[in-house]
Amino acid sequence: MASSFKKKSNRGRISNVRGTKISLHNNQLLISTGVPSLDSLLGGGLAVGTVLLVEDDVGSYFSKILMRCFLAEGVVSEHSLFLATADENPTEMWKNLPRAVNDVNYEKNNEGKLNSSQEEEFAGMKIAWRYENMSKVDLSPAPTKFGHFFDFIQRFDETRIDKLKKYGFCARDQWFDFDKEQTSEKRSLLNPFYKSLLDKLCAIIQENGHCSSNTEIKDETILRVAIPSMDADLWCYGDGDDTSLPMFLYYLRGVVRSSYSACFVTIPSHVYQDTTFASRIERLCDVVIKLESFSGSEKETNPMFKDYHGLFYIVRLSRLNSLTRFMPETMDFGFKLRRRKFIIEKLHLPPSINETEEDKKNDFNHSNNLSYGTGSTLGGCKLNF
Repeated sequence: MASSFKKKSNRGRISNVRGTKISLHNNQLLISTGVPSLDSLLGGGLAVGTVLLVEDDVGSYFSKILMRCFLAEGVVSEHSLFLATADENPTEMWKNLPRAVNDVNYEKNNEGKLNSSQEEEFAGMKIAWRYENMSKVDLSPAPTKFGHFFDFIQRFDETRIDKLKKYGFCARDQWFDFDKEQTSEKRSLLNPFYKSLLDKLCAIIQENGHCSSNTEIKDETILRVAIPSMDADLWCYGDGDDTSLPMFLYYLRGVVRSSYSACFVTIPSHVYQDTTFASRIERLCDVVIKLESFSGSEKETNPMFKDYHGLFYIVRLSRLNSLTRFMPETMDFGFKLRRRKFIIEKLHLPPSINETEEDKKNDFNHSNNLSYGTGSTLGGCKLNF
């Protein structure tokens, strides 16, 4: 009996996009966040068409590092980049992106020749006479590895970044007539800064063929959108309106969902005194994570956390193309920063100092006495049904 099932014809083309892979959990197209340990916590990577919200640590030091890794991964994967800032010049931020460690695709120069160390290695090798006239180097591009570690001391070559399609938006460079915006009958629910940013993003997606309605991705690239400090003072307009930011995130998620793009947003949620407003922001994003830095707190000198720089919380995970979301084995994580990697791992705390061997033995005996099921004994009482 013939089956009516038909495989999508464009799946093969989409899976060949640089720096992407197909999720084994929900068949979603994934990109790397630039932090391999974070990719594994999200189920393999960040799904294309989703918004990742990072709640800043105090000082926004580590959240900025995560965003730089997100953009730097786009440089390695040759993705299109869009950066929107409140006051900092996007051009200066391009220069501070960390360089990838063991970047295989960039070891070859523009002519496709070997570097000096590789030439010496080849010189010491004995090649059979029948292979002497054959090409020593495969000029075809090597497949891009999914996810990289980055050296936070070194920087990318500016000429390499200039070859990419990158777009910048700075809120301080925008000028609006306050009186005209206030008296306009067609005033948007968004303030002029958010509206201008959203219009530019939509124009870039449309002009560069990143719309998901297309049968294939134009130029085989994904658009990475980064918006640091989304709730900074310079994003506010006039007296400020609490509804403007939630409305912007609502529209932003709709735009990203209908395109081959992924968005990385950071917000200083620790400054909110109204917890319900922070919860409202979290519900408007697909993935929400939170960073708590030990810098300046009592945990910084606590010997239990000496191996970590802060705590990592998963607030919300994406649930696309699946009835249940991917869940990691545990929700207790810590993060630490090294020169060549940002690591998120399961929080391993040392045993309590005051705990004695007798306490451990009692806990072991107590755990062995616990059993589950009908007719089991809990606390010496039998349950009869």
